[in-house]
Amino acid sequence: MVDGRAKFISDRSFRVVGKGFLDLHFFPVPWSVLVMLAIFIVFQFVMSMTTFGRKVYFLGGNEEAAKLVGIQPKFMRLAIFGIMGVMTGIGSIMVASRLGSGSPNIGTGYEMDAIAAVVVGGTSFAGGRGTIIGTLLGAITIGLIANGMNLMGISPYFQYLAKGLIILLAVILSSDYSGFGSKRK
Repeated sequence: MVDGRAKFISDRSFRVVGKGFLDLHFFPVPWSVLVMLAIFIVFQFVMSMTTFGRKVYFLGGNEEAAKLVGIQPKFMRLAIFGIMGVMTGIGSIMVASRLGSGSPNIGTGYEMDAIAAVVVGGTSFAGGRGTIIGTLLGAITIGLIANGMNLMGISPYFQYLAKGLIILLAVILSSDYSGFGSKRK
């Protein structure tokens, strides 16, 4: 950002990352999709096949039990936040490359999409439950819903309302409670 304005990026090689395609003879595949698939594969492996992934699920499910079995919550949180920082950096590079500009407020509003995708994908707010594939499918679902609302010309304010209602509905359907404080039977 220069003097409060967005910084435009004119480097063509940088723009290829967000807007370029890999030609596979049958059809072109965007580089951004390839990056997403690579990250998906890595995290699917880490979360389902490594001790680190099991510790993350365990810590999210019950922190006290995790401490009792020797997992260090502070170290795990630091590692998880470090990974989240790297993923945020990759996402920022992809968005800046696609738009051809850099500004600190470009991603405003994406947090609602991220929460909606994770919750629709089956991740519990209580922790300890969720999958990478579920999150990917949730992101695709929320993306399709958002695209449909855009094509229908629905106001962004009503889109936020719809996403909020989707999150609320997903939380209610995935919770162990049917009402305020009463257990399901």
